[in-house]
Amino acid sequence: MALLGRLSAPDANWIRNASSQLILQRKQYGEYWDGQPEGARTLSGFNWADSKPVGTGQWVVNNYRDGQVDFKRNRAYWNDKWARASELRVDFVDDPQAQLSRWHDGSADIVWPVAPKDLPTVSDRAGTVYAAETVTTMFAAFNFNNPTRTDPTIFIDARVRQALSLGIDRNRYAREIFNGFFRPDVPGTILQPDLLLDGLKNPEYQPDEARKLLEAAGFTVSRSDGLLRYPDGHALKFDVVVRTGDSSDMEAILNSIVADLRAVGVLLEVRALSPERFEGVWLTDHAFDLIAFTYSQYPGFTDFDLYGSNWDVRTNIQGFNPGGYHNDKVDRAIQRALVADSDETYISALRAIQRQVNDEDPFALWLGSPLDAVLVQANISGYQPNKAWQGWETSRLWRN
Repeated sequence: MALLGRLSAPDANWIRNASSQLILQRKQYGEYWDGQPEGARTLSGFNWADSKPVGTGQWVVNNYRDGQVDFKRNRAYWNDKWARASELRVDFVDDPQAQLSRWHDGSADIVWPVAPKDLPTVSDRAGTVYAAETVTTMFAAFNFNNPTRTDPTIFIDARVRQALSLGIDRNRYAREIFNGFFRPDVPGTILQPDLLLDGLKNPEYQPDEARKLLEAAGFTVSRSDGLLRYPDGHALKFDVVVRTGDSSDMEAILNSIVADLRAVGVLLEVRALSPERFEGVWLTDHAFDLIAFTYSQYPGFTDFDLYGSNWDVRTNIQGFNPGGYHNDKVDRAIQRALVADSDETYISALRAIQRQVNDEDPFALWLGSPLDAVLVQANISGYQPNKAWQGWETSRLWRN
């Protein structure tokens, strides 16, 4: 299938953020799409069971049912490097133990994702464990105007934000919670390799330096408990909200850094909220000091609404900037990226954003990026991890 089009002007966002998306065939979806009101069109509700997806890649769908898709080689594919197998089956299994049972009995050639804590149980079979990079980041965004605090704008002082970052031991929870399948040094939400700002890393654990920064910001230890306090004697305390059910690993990280910050002299309260309460707190009440997210991206970068002041959720109901972050340099860089007419200009703008939000004026307490543990049976070759989707290059697989 050929897709022809002409842009009215050069657009550096096109290749990354439009051409990286799936192509939907008009033949299959057009009638359903056009039959809905303009402005409210969606593929939600489409009867997938009665209309088998049309494929144009190296695989085409042969059979489709709940939890399983059977593919066959697409002999009409434009590239002469066809899939190396004649058939492929993908099973969607939600239960981790059911996944592992298919590894143990050999009925699954590749199992992903596998919890690092379960890896010691898979050594009964020969195979390979891949520690695959992901486009998932974990962070707790700072709230720059918490109406429930006596000092609602405490995070305007970058020393306080930097102190919290220095006061957590990322390497420790990478070992204890993720069994090493974690990159504690990765900051920010721009994880695409060609967009990364060279040399940008999360800081090492430096509790003494963290305490010095907080003392310079006006907090002192006046009692034997070692807590940093305001001049009126109240202890320095923050809370972080997290949505229950999103990520047990995130909740484990947050609970683990409570002790780290206590050693610095800071109290941290972890508030795990129901999805409904979480939405109200961050979208309506804004009553939190930090708000935690586990965030997965697409091949292209589209998350300008996370950092731009125009997307502050206090003033923009379509926004995603949860803590009201505002940085003039970032806003200008976003505008440059949105109108960039060359890849060089686009990349330069994104690196300027990274320099600010990750280092000079931190947007969040950057917690790191988890790795995917992928199990591959010993008789399977050609597997190549992909940051965006670990099953991307299935056409390269073959049996020994």
